[in-house]
Amino acid sequence: MSKYEQAMPNTKIIIDFICDTKYEDIPEEVIENAKGRILDCIGVAYSGGTESVGKVTKDFIRSYGTGKPEATIVGANMKTDVMNASFANGILMDAIDYNDHFLLSHPSVGVAPALLPVAEMVGASGKEILTAFVVGIEVYTKINQAMTTEPWYHGFHATGIWTTCGAVAVAGKLLKLDKDQMLMAWGLACSTFSGLKRNVGVHAKPFHVGRSIEGGVRSALLASLGFTSHVDAFEGKEGFMDVFCTNPHYEYIQELGKLWDLKEHPTCIKPHPSCGTTHAPMSGMMEIVKKYDFKEEDVERIDVGMTSGGSFKMFFPDPKDIYEAKFSIHFCVALVLHYKDWGLRYHTEAVVNDPAMRKLYPLVNHYLDEDLDKQVGKDFADYHAIVTVVLKDGTQYRVHAHPPVLNYDQIKEKFYDSTCNYDLITREHSDKIVDMIKNLEKYEIKDLISLIS
Repeated sequence: MSKYEQAMPNTKIIIDFICDTKYEDIPEEVIENAKGRILDCIGVAYSGGTESVGKVTKDFIRSYGTGKPEATIVGANMKTDVMNASFANGILMDAIDYNDHFLLSHPSVGVAPALLPVAEMVGASGKEILTAFVVGIEVYTKINQAMTTEPWYHGFHATGIWTTCGAVAVAGKLLKLDKDQMLMAWGLACSTFSGLKRNVGVHAKPFHVGRSIEGGVRSALLASLGFTSHVDAFEGKEGFMDVFCTNPHYEYIQELGKLWDLKEHPTCIKPHPSCGTTHAPMSGMMEIVKKYDFKEEDVERIDVGMTSGGSFKMFFPDPKDIYEAKFSIHFCVALVLHYKDWGLRYHTEAVVNDPAMRKLYPLVNHYLDEDLDKQVGKDFADYHAIVTVVLKDGTQYRVHAHPPVLNYDQIKEKFYDSTCNYDLITREHSDKIVDMIKNLEKYEIKDLISLIS
């Protein structure tokens, strides 16, 4: 009996989906949404490389990277071995919290950092790249839903857990592992998760992503050479799901290939580099400042009602730097009040410590909205907020807000913001990347790498 034949039922569903899914099986809308998220990840990797954590990561690879130069680090003019490239891309793509979000996590950054290096190593076609990305995202989001957000509430940075699943899926798909090999890779990846919540808000946070991405790629490569794991590592006793989740919802895994999350529940693309939970409050604040005529001097306070998941994530009421500001509802809401805008241009130490901004932080009061918590639950913290602006004359403006939804053209503008506005590449160069991703099925990985190296 083969190893695959010994696997438990839900594990088999995952392995079948990874190994059997073809480009032609994927709905067109899913493919188009995948393109937007690949473009977004490349853009945020460029801007992430300008951060201190990005610079240190590139210095680390230059100093200690080993192996043959077979894979590219995005925007770094540098090649290294496939595992170090995946590790570095993971850190760069997560460095400024500008990636997409879904149920308190970041699916695309759990896939794209491995996608590009492994695709380059094997010489993948555009259709193979898109297929692998979709497979990785769908596996990630289905396991995210099956496990719920429980790991977050036990102190884990949950993105670092599910990233191993996305990374090994995309790597195994591109390496064309057979089902026995894919099962072994899957089991190995179950032991390579990374991330403690206490390390959110510092360099260690994107390290979680890089480490888990590298672990997923390493697992697939080891399995391709015959390295083994337990066939029940995912859903057996003391396995991945048993350890992280008290009541798994395996029905989500059983939807793989039937209900496509990139169509029905697409990940939210961020318009501002901050924690996903800040975007519904920022969206609500933006709606209020655009709709009503008042000055910030008129504001008595701003109440931000969140679910237990959202209110629990906001660590820094008085942020001192951009890393703390990304996890500060006080900064993010004050930013929209003060500038009536958002985006990467405001992601600076000068803005965080501007005296005019610092005067606004104490006005923001975030609290647990018990009614909202009962309605939507803590798992959907990223998607809801009640924003109430109270003026000194007693006037109140209140909205139930959700994160903004960006289309491809808006993602394209965000890409320009992440690249051209940093003077990292020219607008003409950016246009070439945008156009190639839009028509990626017609190209090869070598064409894309020539533009993003």
